[in-house]
Amino acid sequence: MKPAAGMVKSSRIEWGLAMLLGGLVLGFGLRSQWAYLWWRWTSSGLRSIGILLPLASLALLWRAWKGTAPGRGSLWGLAALLAALAGARWLRLPSGVLIWTAASGAVVWLRGWHDWRRAWFGLGLLLFLNPVPMFLTSMFDTRLQLWAVALAQAFASLLGMQPVRYGFSLRFAHHQSMYLAGQCEGLRSAVTMFYLCLITAYWRGLRRLRLAAFTLAGVLLAYLINALRLSGLVIFHLWAGHWPALSGYESVADHAWGGLLFFLGATGLWLVLLRSQPVDKSAGAASRLARGAP
Repeated sequence: MKPAAGMVKSSRIEWGLAMLLGGLVLGFGLRSQWAYLWWRWTSSGLRSIGILLPLASLALLWRAWKGTAPGRGSLWGLAALLAALAGARWLRLPSGVLIWTAASGAVVWLRGWHDWRRAWFGLGLLLFLNPVPMFLTSMFDTRLQLWAVALAQAFASLLGMQPVRYGFSLRFAHHQSMYLAGQCEGLRSAVTMFYLCLITAYWRGLRRLRLAAFTLAGVLLAYLINALRLSGLVIFHLWAGHWPALSGYESVADHAWGGLLFFLGATGLWLVLLRSQPVDKSAGAASRLARGAP
């Protein structure tokens, strides 16, 4: 027996008001955590990708619940929401953990455990609102920067330029220097490509092995793009040795060349992901039924 249309509409209105209330509690109760994350996103180019993760989380929640009625909520969710608010007030926990706990609690409270399991990936993105924790940058940043300098030096030597290395700088014979700052190590491009491929592959419903393969391919492609970017910058310095008028435009050439490479690479991989065959859940269920599996 189907419920009356008026009852369905009424339940949806009540659920929408409850979600609005939960969102207000989540926003105002954790405002200091959101303020910290906003500072992180806007002050660090490496972490700026984090500003898109809440939007991606909301889009994945909408996709997971599209066309389904709200489930039966549980008071355990309310307990988790209140615990997150208390933790934000008295404990020094990572902002992503607190926001994930509060959002998960709101979902369980309003929609139940079944709908939480349906939306686990979208909610899980909230754990990475600080997309690159400090311990990762302290562990890999300098090593990747040294690797970038060594790569640029090797390519310059291959072209017969024989630059002299001073720390993170290369000095060429025509008295020009090439300084490779921390932004040249390729970590920003790798992080952006990682999240782009991870979210798109999950959205397409790819199997876990293919999802992991595409995500790894995105990271490797990012470092390949960065290697081509460094090679282009070395070639620019070679040209600047013959045409001194080019001196002073290294930064412009670097950003234009690197941006074009990343745009083409990311767009190409994204199109491949969109054309990938998603999991056919109905076929899998039919196959299991044919084998007599539950």
